[in-house]
Amino acid sequence: LQADLQDTEPLPLGSHNQCVRLRHRYIKNIVQGQENLTLELEPDLLTTCLSNLDIFLYVYQRIHE
Repeated sequence: LQADLQDTEPLPLGSHNQCVRLRHRYIKNIVQGQENLTLELEPDLLTTCLSNLDIFLYVYQRIHE
């Protein structure tokens, strides 16, 4: 499974850098089993920056490297 996770659409909320930082923090929390914590902290920005598919593909790619 190869996934291109580069953002191809402009984001309505949050800058690209904010989204990249949020994505990295979210992935880190998933690995540590704390995904619910992240969802509670920044639900709006998270929803805008990351889709469930995006998160799944990123985690799948990292786990299977």
